[in-house]
Amino acid sequence: MRHKFEVGQAVVPANPRKDRHHVYYIIQLIPETSYEPQYRIQEVKSGIACVVAETDIKVAEVRPT
Repeated sequence: MRHKFEVGQAVVPANPRKDRHHVYYIIQLIPETSYEPQYRIQEVKSGIACVVAETDIKVAEVRPT
């Protein structure tokens, strides 16, 4: 299965909790190990990184600052 997103792309959770809308950047494409592509992402403000499945994220509509 091919990865839908690319390294450096801004994404957000597909189903955000409450009113929080954190923006993450894809920092690594995880090699295929399951039925669905996975990514290592990093939150912009806190720097916290985690691994997510492709269905857990969607493209962020980042506004220029």
